[in-house]
Amino acid sequence: MPRGVQDLVLSRLARLSPAAQDIIRLSALVPGRIERWLVEALLSPTPEALEEALDSGLLLAQDADLAFRHELARVAVEVSLSPAFAPGAHARILSALERRGAPESTLARRVHHAVRAGNDAAVRRLAPEAAQQAQARGAHREAAAHWRSALAHADELPLAERAAMFDALSYECYLVDRAE
Repeated sequence: MPRGVQDLVLSRLARLSPAAQDIIRLSALVPGRIERWLVEALLSPTPEALEEALDSGLLLAQDADLAFRHELARVAVEVSLSPAFAPGAHARILSALERRGAPESTLARRVHHAVRAGNDAAVRRLAPEAAQQAQARGAHREAAAHWRSALAHADELPLAERAAMFDALSYECYLVDRAE
């Protein structure tokens, strides 16, 4: 992250009201786009706060979603978040996605938030399914990443289950020429 970019983004963020800052911080935790329903479910922002966040130049409204104007801006905000804030926010995002009954296409997204929330049980539940889904799409690098996530949180699983995960990971690594 170029220091100048981070300074520019964070100085723009600092000029906003706390409510607008909350919208931008929450949005930074979701790569790509964040749905407005998710922002409303977690923050219940006023229309004025949402408008201020959009007027900041950091966020754009895209249909029923919000997105950062540039990925560097999102990363600049995300890396500035305190380690005390981010895991709890990821846990709230995961909970909201699961309450909503998010479709299968968001499995990878739920794994992302479960890992960052430190929710071992959710990672063990979601990552293998996300890996299989990625494998079925031919996204073998993604599948390998999900198997790695599952294994990083699999210490409590029976040895046979962990062995099956290692076997699946080794196959995915073979397919993407990552034998090491």
